[in-house]
Amino acid sequence: MTLLKRNHILVLCVVVFVVWAFLQADLWTAGVNTIQSSTYYEDPGNVNYSDAAVHRNRLKYRNPCVPLEDSRLACLPSYILLGAMKAGTTFLDHYMQEHPSFAGHKAKELFFFSHHHKKGVGWYSSLFTNVTIGDGKIIGEGTPVYLGWPLAPERMYLTIPNAKLMVVLRDPVERAYSQYHHSVKWLIRRKWEPLTLTFEELVEEEVQLYKHCKMYEGLPMPNFVPFDFNEWNATDKLFYPECWRDCKLCFPLMNSIHGADNPAFGLLAKSLYYYQIERYRQYFPADQLLYLSYETLAEEPGSIMIQIEDFLEIPHHNYAGFSKQNANSYPDMLPETRRKLREFFLPHSQKLPDLLRVKWDWMVSYDKID
Repeated sequence: MTLLKRNHILVLCVVVFVVWAFLQADLWTAGVNTIQSSTYYEDPGNVNYSDAAVHRNRLKYRNPCVPLEDSRLACLPSYILLGAMKAGTTFLDHYMQEHPSFAGHKAKELFFFSHHHKKGVGWYSSLFTNVTIGDGKIIGEGTPVYLGWPLAPERMYLTIPNAKLMVVLRDPVERAYSQYHHSVKWLIRRKWEPLTLTFEELVEEEVQLYKHCKMYEGLPMPNFVPFDFNEWNATDKLFYPECWRDCKLCFPLMNSIHGADNPAFGLLAKSLYYYQIERYRQYFPADQLLYLSYETLAEEPGSIMIQIEDFLEIPHHNYAGFSKQNANSYPDMLPETRRKLREFFLPHSQKLPDLLRVKWDWMVSYDKID
């Protein structure tokens, strides 16, 4: 092949390459234009991703879900009904479960943040039913022991820091009396050692117990023993800090009346709401707590349900009607006992309005109640 022919072939190859490159560039430009003009790749431009869109998704995915080692998701509560004991939590949970926006649970009281914390979030999440991610239903439970359990606030904060917490408060005198009569029947029903002390005797024992405990701002403070509550042993069942040092005081009848597993435990302590709620306020901001009045619940249950629905941002539900749940009948308290207990509780209760930003009659004076 002559040199001239070789040059012609070389020039031809260069021309072909240039034409090919030009066509590829043109096709690429056309493709880009096509993509840019398509609906799928539309430039958002000045679209405003508003708070409303974020809010819609937050309502859709209400419950926190964490991955487990087996790749399953454990979905956890977005609300907790903390208590108080004998203040209407069974009633509320019953009707909340009627509302279509609530997921189910295998029991009202699950005790995860108290007794069963070591079992882990996988076990805890398995106790909730009808849970589908993204369906907007909210998970929750109601364990009244949480309100006074020493590690519950911290455990909740570390596990479900954005959960909304609800507390039903009742006149502390009436709550304590109701707990006593509930305990008498509970122990008989479960064939435990029966409660033979009268209400007045049990209250007097607990008053003496308070006098043996630490003092805080001039008021007896129900604190807890400084032991590792992660280990389930005898000290876990004690409420007051001096109990483990003086067993004769804490167990006068050689039983567990003053132990947390006994339903008669802490008749007075469980009515000292200030110290219990103050612990939660160390971890949760005010807008994550809702305080409800038992007295209003007893008279106007529908209004309380509306408060809960608004707090949890769910639609109002048309309940067919309301009936009492877990209610007991018992004789009236002795007038002298009621007077003494009111004198005992009132200094504590008067501290509540500043903490809770609500004020009910028994927090201020018993004049209007009588």
